[in-house]
Amino acid sequence: ESAAIVVVAAAEQQLNLSSAASLLVDAIYRQGWDDVIEIARHHPEVASDILFIPEGSHVTKRIALHEALRYRAPLRVVKCLVEAYPDSVGCREATFKFLPIHFACRNGAPTEVIQYLIEQFPECLRKEDKYGYSPEAVATQSTSSNKIEMLETIRS
Repeated sequence: ESAAIVVVAAAEQQLNLSSAASLLVDAIYRQGWDDVIEIARHHPEVASDILFIPEGSHVTKRIALHEALRYRAPLRVVKCLVEAYPDSVGCREATFKFLPIHFACRNGAPTEVIQYLIEQFPECLRKEDKYGYSPEAVATQSTSSNKIEMLETIRS
C-alpha cells in the first residue's frame, strides 16, 4: 500500500501532523516523489514543520524542502513544497546555516530546480552558509555530474 493511499485515507480521518510529517520524511527518503506531492497537498502544514535529522554525531533541524533537495527532488516536488510553505526558500538549516539553494548546489539538483529557487528568492545567491560559502562556491565544490550546468545557471 503506497504512502499516498494511506495519506488520502488518513486525511479523511484527520491524520495528526506528526504522522503526516513522518510519512512525508519517509516518502522523501525513498524518493517517492508522487507521495511527497500527495502528502504536501493534503497536509501543507507539514512543509513548515521542523524535522530533527541525524547528522553525524548530532541532530540538526531542517524542513522538508531541505531534505527533498538533499535527495535531488525534481522541480514538480520542489514547487509543491514551496507552494505549501512559500517562506521555505529563505529558511536556513540549523547546523551549517544552509539555505535550500545551498542544498541544491551541494547535491547536484537539476538546473531547473536551481533556477526556480533563484526566481523565488533572488537574494539567495548573495547569502553565505556558516563557513562563508555562497551557493556558487558550494556548486564549485560539488562533485555532481551537472556541476558546469549548475554554475552556468547560477551565473546567468
